[in-house]
Amino acid sequence: MIARVWITLGLMAAGAAAFAVLGAYQRRRATVAVRAEGRSAGPRNPQVLYFWSETCTSCATQSRLFERLNETSRAMIRKVNVDRDRDTAAAYGVLTVPTILVVDTTGQVRHANYGVVSPKRLAGQLEGL
Repeated sequence: MIARVWITLGLMAAGAAAFAVLGAYQRRRATVAVRAEGRSAGPRNPQVLYFWSETCTSCATQSRLFERLNETSRAMIRKVNVDRDRDTAAAYGVLTVPTILVVDTTGQVRHANYGVVSPKRLAGQLEGL
């Protein structure tokens, strides 16, 4: 009985570690893509990259939640339809929708959010930028 508990805990720890490694990999890959896109651009503003699809029901919910953000935060959002712009989604390493990447002024991806994100959480992530 106790062996099963240890095995379960070990599998949960391995899953959490794999998720953390995948998130770090995507943030690193997305940072490279952001910086490659902005090489010719001047100073940057913080931005939110929102990857969505027309067939995604969670994306419709996320789009409605964006309306709850203040106007400054809404202005930072760049929407990328993964069905129409597959190359951009591939360059950023997007594997699921909705995916929301929060990018600081240096082009560093600070947060990678998978699934629906509350306006409060997104505002908190943007606050420090």
